[in-house]
Amino acid sequence: MFFEKEAKMKLNQKLGFLFLLKTIFLFSFSVDLHGFQFVLFDDIFEKNKEILIRTGKLEVGQLHLMRTDFYNNILFLDAKGRQLLLFDQEGKFIKRIGSKGQGPGEFVAPSGLGIDLEGNILVSDSQSRRINAYDKDGIFSTSFIISGLHGPPNNICVDSKGNYYLGAFKIDPDKPQSGEGLFINKYDSKGKYLKSFYPRNTAQLWLLNIYPFPCFDLDAENNIYAAQMNAYEISVFDSEGTVLETIGEAPSYFKRPEPGIEIDYSKFKNQSELIKKLTELSKSWTKLLSIKVIENQYLLLELEMNNLVKGFDKKFTIDILDKRGRILAGGIQSDYKFLCTDKDGYLYFLIHTDEEVTIKEPEYRIGKYKLKLD
Repeated sequence: MFFEKEAKMKLNQKLGFLFLLKTIFLFSFSVDLHGFQFVLFDDIFEKNKEILIRTGKLEVGQLHLMRTDFYNNILFLDAKGRQLLLFDQEGKFIKRIGSKGQGPGEFVAPSGLGIDLEGNILVSDSQSRRINAYDKDGIFSTSFIISGLHGPPNNICVDSKGNYYLGAFKIDPDKPQSGEGLFINKYDSKGKYLKSFYPRNTAQLWLLNIYPFPCFDLDAENNIYAAQMNAYEISVFDSEGTVLETIGEAPSYFKRPEPGIEIDYSKFKNQSELIKKLTELSKSWTKLLSIKVIENQYLLLELEMNNLVKGFDKKFTIDILDKRGRILAGGIQSDYKFLCTDKDGYLYFLIHTDEEVTIKEPEYRIGKYKLKLD
Protein backbone atom coordinates (compact mmCIF):
# COMPACT_ATOMS: atom_id res chain seq x y z
CA MET A 1 0.00 0.00 0.00
CA PHE A 2 2.85 2.35 0.90
CA PHE A 3 4.65 1.67 -2.36
CA GLU A 4 1.40 2.12 -4.32
CA LYS A 5 0.78 5.45 -2.59
CA GLU A 6 4.37 6.56 -3.26
CA ALA A 7 4.06 5.55 -6.93
CA LYS A 8 0.90 7.59 -7.27
CA MET A 9 2.64 10.60 -5.72
CA LYS A 10 5.56 10.29 -8.14
CA LEU A 11 3.16 9.87 -11.05
CA ASN A 12 1.25 12.98 -10.04
CA GLN A 13 4.51 14.91 -9.68
CA LYS A 14 5.59 13.78 -13.14
CA LEU A 15 2.22 14.67 -14.65
CA GLY A 16 2.36 18.06 -12.94
CA PHE A 17 5.85 18.65 -14.32
CA LEU A 18 4.75 17.62 -17.81
CA PHE A 19 1.73 19.92 -17.54
CA LEU A 20 4.05 22.76 -16.54
CA LEU A 21 6.32 22.05 -19.51
CA LYS A 22 3.31 21.93 -21.82
CA THR A 23 2.06 25.24 -20.42
CA ILE A 24 5.46 26.86 -20.95
CA PHE A 25 5.69 25.40 -24.45
CA LEU A 26 2.22 26.60 -25.41
CA PHE A 27 2.87 30.03 -23.96
CA SER A 28 5.95 30.27 -26.16
CA PHE A 29 3.80 29.94 -29.24
CA SER A 30 0.37 31.16 -28.16
CA VAL A 31 0.05 34.35 -26.14
CA ASP A 32 -3.21 35.68 -24.75
CA LEU A 33 -3.92 39.31 -25.69
CA HIS A 34 -7.22 41.03 -24.88
CA GLY A 35 -8.92 37.68 -24.26
CA PHE A 36 -7.82 35.94 -27.46
CA GLN A 37 -4.79 33.99 -28.55
CA PHE A 38 -2.59 34.55 -31.55
CA VAL A 39 -1.45 31.38 -33.21
CA LEU A 40 0.93 30.04 -35.81
CA PHE A 41 0.11 30.48 -39.50
CA ASP A 42 -0.18 26.71 -40.10
CA ASP A 43 -2.59 26.38 -37.18
CA ILE A 44 -5.20 28.54 -38.89
CA PHE A 45 -4.47 28.08 -42.61
CA GLU A 46 -4.46 24.58 -44.11
CA LYS A 47 -2.30 24.28 -47.19
CA ASN A 48 -3.89 22.86 -50.32
CA LYS A 49 -1.11 23.31 -52.89
CA GLU A 50 1.65 25.53 -54.20
CA ILE A 51 1.44 27.13 -57.62
CA LEU A 52 4.68 28.05 -59.35
CA ILE A 53 4.23 30.76 -61.95
CA ARG A 54 7.13 30.87 -64.39
CA THR A 55 7.09 34.06 -66.40
CA GLY A 56 9.42 32.66 -69.05
CA LYS A 57 9.61 34.99 -72.01
CA LEU A 58 6.56 37.04 -71.05
CA GLU A 59 8.72 40.04 -70.09
CA VAL A 60 6.86 40.60 -66.84
CA GLY A 61 7.52 43.88 -65.05
CA GLN A 62 6.16 43.36 -61.55
CA LEU A 63 3.24 41.57 -59.94
CA HIS A 64 0.87 44.32 -58.85
CA LEU A 65 -2.44 42.59 -58.18
CA MET A 66 -3.76 39.04 -58.39
CA ARG A 67 -7.32 37.73 -58.61
CA THR A 68 -8.92 34.42 -59.58
CA ASP A 69 -11.44 34.30 -62.42
CA PHE A 70 -14.72 32.40 -62.90
CA TYR A 71 -12.77 29.18 -63.53
CA ASN A 72 -10.35 29.78 -60.61
CA ASN A 73 -7.58 30.56 -63.05
CA ILE A 74 -5.07 33.15 -61.86
CA LEU A 75 -5.22 36.71 -63.17
CA PHE A 76 -1.96 38.55 -62.79
CA LEU A 77 -2.02 42.36 -63.27
CA ASP A 78 1.41 43.53 -64.33
CA ALA A 79 1.18 47.31 -63.94
CA LYS A 80 4.79 47.94 -64.85
CA GLY A 81 4.58 45.72 -67.93
CA ARG A 82 1.13 47.13 -68.77
CA GLN A 83 -0.55 43.77 -69.24
CA LEU A 84 -3.06 41.35 -67.74
CA LEU A 85 -1.90 37.74 -67.79
CA LEU A 86 -3.91 34.57 -67.23
CA PHE A 87 -2.46 31.36 -65.75
CA ASP A 88 -4.08 28.07 -64.83
CA GLN A 89 -3.98 26.41 -61.40
CA GLU A 90 -0.72 24.69 -62.30
CA GLY A 91 0.96 28.00 -63.14
CA LYS A 92 0.87 27.46 -66.89
CA PHE A 93 0.42 30.62 -68.98
CA ILE A 94 -2.89 30.71 -70.89
CA LYS A 95 -3.17 34.11 -72.55
CA ARG A 96 -3.09 37.89 -72.29
CA ILE A 97 -6.32 39.81 -71.77
CA GLY A 98 -6.72 43.27 -73.29
CA SER A 99 -4.00 45.18 -75.07
CA LYS A 100 -1.96 48.37 -74.79
CA GLY A 101 -3.66 51.56 -75.83
CA GLN A 102 -6.13 54.20 -74.67
CA GLY A 103 -9.31 52.96 -76.31
CA PRO A 104 -12.02 50.55 -75.15
CA GLY A 105 -10.54 47.23 -74.03
CA GLU A 106 -7.05 48.77 -73.87
CA PHE A 107 -4.89 50.18 -71.08
CA VAL A 108 -1.77 52.27 -70.64
CA ALA A 109 -1.36 52.18 -66.88
CA PRO A 110 -3.57 49.44 -65.37
CA SER A 111 -4.03 50.06 -61.65
CA GLY A 112 -7.07 48.14 -60.40
CA LEU A 113 -8.49 44.66 -60.87
CA GLY A 114 -11.82 43.14 -59.85
CA ILE A 115 -14.18 40.25 -60.59
CA ASP A 116 -17.96 40.55 -60.36
CA LEU A 117 -20.43 37.85 -59.30
CA GLU A 118 -20.90 36.68 -62.91
CA GLY A 119 -17.16 36.30 -63.46
CA ASN A 120 -16.68 39.44 -65.54
CA ILE A 121 -13.12 40.80 -65.31
CA LEU A 122 -12.73 44.50 -64.53
CA VAL A 123 -9.57 46.51 -65.10
CA SER A 124 -9.07 50.19 -64.32
CA ASP A 125 -6.52 52.37 -66.08
CA SER A 126 -5.08 55.31 -64.17
CA GLN A 127 -4.04 57.22 -67.28
CA SER A 128 -7.06 56.88 -69.56
CA ARG A 129 -9.40 56.87 -66.51
CA ARG A 130 -11.28 53.99 -68.08
CA ILE A 131 -12.88 50.90 -66.54
CA ASN A 132 -12.69 48.00 -68.99
CA ALA A 133 -14.97 44.99 -68.58
CA TYR A 134 -14.24 41.58 -70.11
CA ASP A 135 -16.49 38.53 -69.88
CA LYS A 136 -15.48 35.43 -67.90
CA ASP A 137 -13.53 34.17 -70.93
CA GLY A 138 -11.53 37.38 -71.21
CA ILE A 139 -13.40 38.79 -74.23
CA PHE A 140 -13.89 42.56 -74.11
CA SER A 141 -17.52 43.55 -73.53
CA THR A 142 -17.81 47.20 -72.48
CA SER A 143 -16.07 50.14 -70.81
CA PHE A 144 -16.80 53.52 -69.27
CA ILE A 145 -14.85 56.60 -68.26
CA ILE A 146 -14.76 57.39 -64.55
CA SER A 147 -15.62 60.79 -63.13
CA GLY A 148 -12.93 63.42 -62.86
CA LEU A 149 -14.10 64.09 -59.31
CA HIS A 150 -11.94 61.32 -57.88
CA GLY A 151 -8.67 59.57 -58.54
CA PRO A 152 -8.18 56.28 -60.42
CA PRO A 153 -9.25 53.26 -58.35
CA ASN A 154 -7.02 50.53 -57.02
CA ASN A 155 -9.91 48.52 -55.62
CA ILE A 156 -12.99 47.48 -57.62
CA CYS A 157 -15.98 45.70 -56.09
CA VAL A 158 -19.38 44.97 -57.66
CA ASP A 159 -22.59 44.22 -55.75
CA SER A 160 -25.37 41.77 -56.65
CA LYS A 161 -27.20 44.48 -58.65
CA GLY A 162 -24.17 45.25 -60.81
CA ASN A 163 -23.26 48.52 -59.11
CA TYR A 164 -19.55 49.37 -59.03
CA TYR A 165 -17.68 50.55 -55.93
CA LEU A 166 -14.34 52.12 -56.79
CA GLY A 167 -11.75 52.85 -54.12
CA ALA A 168 -10.16 56.23 -54.89
CA PHE A 169 -9.93 59.50 -53.02
CA LYS A 170 -12.36 62.32 -53.86
CA ILE A 171 -11.14 65.64 -52.42
CA ASP A 172 -13.74 67.93 -50.88
CA PRO A 173 -13.97 70.67 -53.58
CA ASP A 174 -15.00 73.23 -50.96
CA LYS A 175 -11.94 72.49 -48.80
CA PRO A 176 -9.18 71.42 -51.21
CA GLN A 177 -6.37 72.21 -48.73
CA SER A 178 -7.97 70.53 -45.73
CA GLY A 179 -7.18 66.94 -46.70
CA GLU A 180 -10.85 66.08 -46.27
CA GLY A 181 -12.69 63.93 -48.75
CA LEU A 182 -14.40 60.61 -49.48
CA PHE A 183 -12.92 57.22 -50.32
CA ILE A 184 -15.57 55.03 -52.00
CA ASN A 185 -17.25 56.03 -55.27
CA LYS A 186 -20.40 54.30 -56.46
CA TYR A 187 -21.42 53.85 -60.13
CA ASP A 188 -24.43 52.05 -61.57
CA SER A 189 -24.17 49.03 -63.85
CA LYS A 190 -23.94 51.28 -66.94
CA GLY A 191 -21.06 53.32 -65.54
CA LYS A 192 -23.02 56.38 -64.38
CA TYR A 193 -21.52 58.10 -61.33
CA LEU A 194 -23.97 58.05 -58.41
CA LYS A 195 -22.27 59.18 -55.21
CA SER A 196 -19.19 59.07 -53.00
CA PHE A 197 -19.01 58.15 -49.32
CA TYR A 198 -16.67 57.02 -46.52
CA PRO A 199 -14.93 60.16 -45.16
CA ARG A 200 -11.18 60.13 -44.80
CA ASN A 201 -9.60 60.07 -41.36
CA THR A 202 -7.85 63.45 -41.28
CA ALA A 203 -5.96 62.85 -38.04
CA GLN A 204 -2.81 62.60 -40.16
CA LEU A 205 -3.09 65.04 -43.06
CA TRP A 206 0.29 64.10 -44.48
CA LEU A 207 -1.02 60.60 -45.15
CA LEU A 208 -2.85 62.07 -48.12
CA ASN A 209 0.49 61.87 -49.92
CA ILE A 210 1.04 58.17 -49.26
CA TYR A 211 -1.14 55.74 -51.19
CA PRO A 212 -4.47 57.46 -50.44
CA PHE A 213 -6.47 54.28 -50.93
CA PRO A 214 -8.96 52.54 -48.66
CA CYS A 215 -9.30 48.83 -47.94
CA PHE A 216 -12.82 47.51 -48.41
CA ASP A 217 -14.84 44.48 -49.46
CA LEU A 218 -18.50 43.47 -49.87
CA ASP A 219 -20.39 40.61 -48.27
CA ALA A 220 -23.26 38.61 -49.83
CA GLU A 221 -25.81 41.11 -48.47
CA ASN A 222 -24.04 44.02 -50.25
CA ASN A 223 -22.77 45.45 -46.98
CA ILE A 224 -19.41 47.18 -47.30
CA TYR A 225 -16.60 46.69 -44.77
CA ALA A 226 -14.05 49.48 -45.05
CA ALA A 227 -10.92 50.49 -43.16
CA GLN A 228 -8.09 52.98 -43.62
CA MET A 229 -4.41 52.18 -43.47
CA ASN A 230 -3.67 54.27 -40.37
CA ALA A 231 -6.51 52.93 -38.19
CA TYR A 232 -7.98 49.59 -37.15
CA GLU A 233 -11.61 50.69 -37.00
CA ILE A 234 -13.91 49.11 -39.59
CA SER A 235 -16.83 51.11 -40.94
CA VAL A 236 -19.79 49.03 -42.12
CA PHE A 237 -22.01 50.62 -44.79
CA ASP A 238 -25.08 49.46 -46.64
CA SER A 239 -25.10 49.62 -50.45
CA GLU A 240 -26.32 53.24 -50.34
CA GLY A 241 -23.32 54.35 -48.31
CA THR A 242 -25.21 54.72 -45.02
CA VAL A 243 -23.15 53.84 -41.96
CA LEU A 244 -24.57 50.82 -40.14
CA GLU A 245 -21.94 50.52 -37.42
CA THR A 246 -18.26 50.85 -36.61
CA ILE A 247 -16.54 47.69 -35.41
CA GLY A 248 -13.09 46.45 -34.45
CA GLU A 249 -10.85 47.27 -31.52
CA ALA A 250 -7.15 47.72 -32.25
CA PRO A 251 -5.00 45.04 -30.58
CA SER A 252 -1.90 45.96 -28.60
CA TYR A 253 0.40 45.20 -31.56
CA PHE A 254 -1.24 47.80 -33.81
CA LYS A 255 1.07 50.83 -33.66
CA ARG A 256 -0.59 54.06 -34.77
CA PRO A 257 1.17 56.97 -36.49
CA GLU A 258 2.69 59.54 -34.19
CA PRO A 259 0.38 62.56 -33.86
CA GLY A 260 1.38 65.97 -35.14
CA ILE A 261 3.84 64.88 -37.81
CA GLU A 262 4.53 67.73 -40.22
CA ILE A 263 6.33 67.77 -43.55
CA ASP A 264 8.06 70.80 -45.05
CA TYR A 265 7.40 70.14 -48.73
CA SER A 266 9.62 73.05 -49.82
CA LYS A 267 12.73 71.06 -48.86
CA PHE A 268 12.21 68.45 -51.57
CA LYS A 269 13.56 69.06 -55.05
CA ASN A 270 11.14 66.75 -56.82
CA GLN A 271 8.22 64.40 -56.25
CA SER A 272 10.34 61.22 -56.18
CA GLU A 273 12.37 62.55 -53.22
CA LEU A 274 9.16 63.45 -51.40
CA ILE A 275 7.64 60.01 -52.03
CA LYS A 276 10.84 58.37 -50.78
CA LYS A 277 10.71 60.40 -47.57
CA LEU A 278 7.03 59.74 -46.99
CA THR A 279 7.46 56.02 -47.65
CA GLU A 280 10.31 55.91 -45.13
CA LEU A 281 8.17 57.80 -42.63
CA SER A 282 5.28 55.41 -43.14
CA LYS A 283 7.42 52.56 -41.80
CA SER A 284 7.22 54.09 -38.33
CA TRP A 285 3.74 52.58 -37.78
CA THR A 286 1.91 49.38 -38.61
CA LYS A 287 -0.21 49.73 -41.75
CA LEU A 288 -3.49 48.04 -42.55
CA LEU A 289 -2.95 46.63 -46.05
CA SER A 290 -6.16 44.75 -46.80
CA ILE A 291 -9.55 43.66 -45.54
CA LYS A 292 -11.39 40.72 -47.08
CA VAL A 293 -14.71 39.01 -46.41
CA ILE A 294 -14.09 35.24 -46.15
CA GLU A 295 -16.91 32.73 -46.73
CA ASN A 296 -19.41 35.50 -45.85
CA GLN A 297 -18.62 34.83 -42.18
CA TYR A 298 -15.22 36.25 -41.37
CA LEU A 299 -13.09 39.31 -42.00
CA LEU A 300 -9.40 38.94 -42.77
CA LEU A 301 -7.21 41.93 -41.93
CA GLU A 302 -3.56 42.04 -42.97
CA LEU A 303 -1.09 44.39 -41.27
CA GLU A 304 2.42 45.32 -42.31
CA MET A 305 4.49 45.26 -39.11
CA ASN A 306 7.81 46.94 -40.11
CA ASN A 307 9.60 45.29 -37.12
CA LEU A 308 8.01 47.80 -34.75
CA VAL A 309 6.59 45.44 -32.13
CA LYS A 310 8.68 43.23 -29.86
CA GLY A 311 8.06 39.54 -30.53
CA PHE A 312 6.73 40.16 -34.03
CA ASP A 313 9.57 39.32 -36.39
CA LYS A 314 7.61 38.51 -39.54
CA LYS A 315 6.72 41.06 -42.20
CA PHE A 316 2.95 40.67 -41.91
CA THR A 317 0.39 39.93 -39.23
CA ILE A 318 -3.07 38.56 -40.02
CA ASP A 319 -6.16 38.88 -37.84
CA ILE A 320 -9.37 36.91 -38.40
CA LEU A 321 -12.51 38.64 -37.08
CA ASP A 322 -16.17 37.79 -37.14
CA LYS A 323 -18.52 40.22 -38.87
CA ARG A 324 -19.18 42.01 -35.59
CA GLY A 325 -15.50 42.89 -35.31
CA ARG A 326 -14.52 40.38 -32.61
CA ILE A 327 -11.06 38.86 -33.11
CA LEU A 328 -11.29 35.07 -33.45
CA ALA A 329 -7.63 34.44 -34.26
CA GLY A 330 -5.17 37.31 -34.01
CA GLY A 331 -1.49 38.05 -34.31
CA ILE A 332 -0.91 35.39 -36.99
CA GLN A 333 2.61 36.21 -38.12
CA SER A 334 3.65 35.53 -41.69
CA ASP A 335 6.11 36.54 -44.38
CA TYR A 336 3.46 35.66 -46.95
CA LYS A 337 1.55 38.52 -48.53
CA PHE A 338 -2.19 37.94 -48.83
CA LEU A 339 -3.36 38.15 -52.44
CA CYS A 340 -6.99 37.14 -52.89
CA THR A 341 -9.65 34.44 -52.51
CA ASP A 342 -11.48 32.32 -55.06
CA LYS A 343 -15.16 31.43 -55.38
CA ASP A 344 -14.57 28.13 -53.55
CA GLY A 345 -13.31 29.90 -50.44
CA TYR A 346 -9.58 29.26 -50.88
CA LEU A 347 -7.09 31.96 -49.94
CA TYR A 348 -3.96 32.75 -51.93
CA PHE A 349 -0.69 34.04 -50.48
CA LEU A 350 2.51 35.08 -52.20
CA ILE A 351 4.99 32.67 -50.64
CA HIS A 352 8.06 33.66 -52.61
CA THR A 353 9.13 35.93 -55.41
CA ASP A 354 12.56 36.75 -56.77
CA GLU A 355 11.35 39.92 -58.50
CA GLU A 356 13.34 41.99 -55.98
CA VAL A 357 16.45 40.41 -57.42
CA THR A 358 17.30 41.88 -60.79
CA ILE A 359 16.65 38.95 -63.07
CA LYS A 360 15.03 38.81 -66.45
CA GLU A 361 12.42 36.13 -65.78
CA PRO A 362 11.17 36.27 -62.16
CA GLU A 363 9.17 33.38 -60.73
CA TYR A 364 6.31 33.54 -58.25
CA ARG A 365 5.38 30.80 -55.81
CA ILE A 366 1.80 31.12 -54.61
CA GLY A 367 0.30 29.15 -51.74
CA LYS A 368 -3.36 28.07 -51.84
CA TYR A 369 -4.90 27.65 -48.39
CA LYS A 370 -8.18 26.95 -46.64
CA LEU A 371 -9.14 28.76 -43.46
CA LYS A 372 -9.68 26.31 -40.59
CA LEU A 373 -11.63 27.62 -37.62
CA ASP A 374 -13.41 25.43 -35.08
